[in-house]
Amino acid sequence: SGSGGGLHGYMGGYGSGQPYGGGRGAYDCIQLFERYIGRVSFGTVVIHTYFCCKKGPLEGEEEMSFKAVIFDLDGVIVCTDRFHYQAWKRTVEGLGIFFDEEMNDRLRGVGRMESLEIILECNGNRSFSQKEKERLAARKNEIYRELLASMTPGDVTGEVRDTLSEIRRRGYGICLGSSSRNAGFILERTGLKDAFDQVVDGTQIKRSKPDPEVFLKGAALLGERPGDCLVVEDALAGIDAAV
Repeated sequence: SGSGGGLHGYMGGYGSGQPYGGGRGAYDCIQLFERYIGRVSFGTVVIHTYFCCKKGPLEGEEEMSFKAVIFDLDGVIVCTDRFHYQAWKRTVEGLGIFFDEEMNDRLRGVGRMESLEIILECNGNRSFSQKEKERLAARKNEIYRELLASMTPGDVTGEVRDTLSEIRRRGYGICLGSSSRNAGFILERTGLKDAFDQVVDGTQIKRSKPDPEVFLKGAALLGERPGDCLVVEDALAGIDAAV
């Protein structure tokens, strides 16, 4: 991040599990996890392995050094990709705007208005006034929240809950860092409101990922230097924000 030495970035998420930036801390994190459980595919399961299964550093390895963990929300704590896809699809399908799941993947970790700009860019920079764009983004959010209302505590895996509990038990600070303005609603629906020491979401920041604001604010609220925080992410925009 360029402030306080930068945060350790870890790219977990669905279908990934490869180191991306973040310096030695992130790289060692991945190497350690891959030696334990092979190629990884879900960031929080990997963090779960470290906190809940790890007995100590492997021979010849040093213990990772950090004081707090900042988690992304969508794709890490819960999976809401399907709701984003359905909401955008329903929003633009009557306007002759093409939108598919591959395009939806590009929107991970990106704010709502920025997501709309990407969609329009992929459709030949379709021209809409600012007011029309705001109306489309608001409509997408209405549909998205309707879909989110179906979420329950059952949408959070046991590994995620165990990880959050174990991090807190060991005395590490724990924060949610999400660009989503619906983070609070998701935490409420899934019964995770009390799982984090601090929560930073899209209602508290001016710049969404890949800007590091959300993670820097999270580190500040935890009272830690950014360089002492480990970030768990699933999206390139989030990893760019972390490192």
